[in-house]
Amino acid sequence: MKLTLASLVATTLVVGVAGLACGRKADASPAESTAAAMAPGGSTASSDGKWTASVKPVGTYKKGEQGYFEVVVNAVGDFHVNDDYPTAFLTSDPAPANVTFAKTKLSRKGGDASAFTTEACSNDKDHACVLHVKVPFTASAAGTYKLGGTLKVGMCSKANCLNEKISLDFDAKVK
Repeated sequence: MKLTLASLVATTLVVGVAGLACGRKADASPAESTAAAMAPGGSTASSDGKWTASVKPVGTYKKGEQGYFEVVVNAVGDFHVNDDYPTAFLTSDPAPANVTFAKTKLSRKGGDASAFTTEACSNDKDHACVLHVKVPFTASAAGTYKLGGTLKVGMCSKANCLNEKISLDFDAKVK
């Protein structure tokens, strides 16, 4: 029997998340996936029509001053952000030379809630379909730095919940 990568991933997802209901905590499972593709000014990622994600600069950056970049995940179709999942953003490790992150892990339910904001779904006001993560950093010298990390987020539909690991980065120009 010939297995394609797509069929192997689909089988893993079905087996890994079977029995999970939307609104329940999505436990870590072999169904975790990582997807990233470079785009001008940053990176974007998508997962077979379930979500899209991107990272982008916020404002301009000056050496010695705290700046931010933003990670955005948009649920697609009948998917939404799972509020019960322990959503977190882990910065690149190690950080680029001359760059420090205020925290290397931002956790939505672990004291960093202000870094995470959501927008309700247009067709379902009880759930969030857009998640924003604002990540602070400081560069001590001018230059271009590759900044980013990995977002751990749960995405659910009525049929199942997925645990996603999304790696994104972009080139930050610091003056």
